[in-house]
Amino acid sequence: MTDPSDGVRGYMPIRSHRKAAGCRTSRVTFDPVAKRKGRNVDPVVLHPVACLFVRADSVYKTLPGCDCYDAERDALTFAGGMPVVAHPPCRAWGRLRHFARLAPGERELAPWAVGQVRQWGGVLEHPAASLLWPEVGLPRPGERDDHGGWCMSVLQWWWGHRAGKPTLLYVCGCEPGDVPPIPFRLGEPSHVIQSRKRTDYRPHVSKAEREHTPPELARWLVTVARACCMENADLERSARSDDTLQDFVGGQT
Repeated sequence: MTDPSDGVRGYMPIRSHRKAAGCRTSRVTFDPVAKRKGRNVDPVVLHPVACLFVRADSVYKTLPGCDCYDAERDALTFAGGMPVVAHPPCRAWGRLRHFARLAPGERELAPWAVGQVRQWGGVLEHPAASLLWPEVGLPRPGERDDHGGWCMSVLQWWWGHRAGKPTLLYVCGCEPGDVPPIPFRLGEPSHVIQSRKRTDYRPHVSKAEREHTPPELARWLVTVARACCMENADLERSARSDDTLQDFVGGQT
């Protein structure tokens, strides 16, 4: 990986994603509902999504239309032109940041990722206690920033993580009503990320599991990023409307 400090320090987004040049396109089969029902679906043109700062064994590499940047490929080589799902390193921004052994320029990667989300649209994921929010002026849940960005607080447990893993998501380019359904659930996770309670009976998850994104959450985040490009959002709404209409007509006797 190249020195992350190159071209990152002092980085400021120079234009909004709404003013960005035309995004790249690729043929990706959409309409998963129709696919589950066994209908033939013609591929539609959707913008690919760039997945930044993913693990080498990331689930994003198995999803169609995802252009993945792991440590070897180096997210800083991302040239733009598509919405992003960003998972910048968080250890420089967490509760234990004073104990972290950071690589040169590592702390600057998260603000750089914020700039990519603001410029190209998409979603950034970070721990709920991340100090990135006050550092770069990201909105808290219920607020908006000058870029039209907004924030939501979620538990990764809702998407299948064994621990709760409270998470903040920063979104630019779509409205809260445009995101897919959220699989909210009540209860208590079977594991914890790291417990401060000496009497907590729940086991800790492994280091790898702390870093992995649950597959269902990865799919959800990619769908959110695609909704952050107007052409994609229109195609998705059209596909869902057509499917709902066919289900209604097909159910009449």
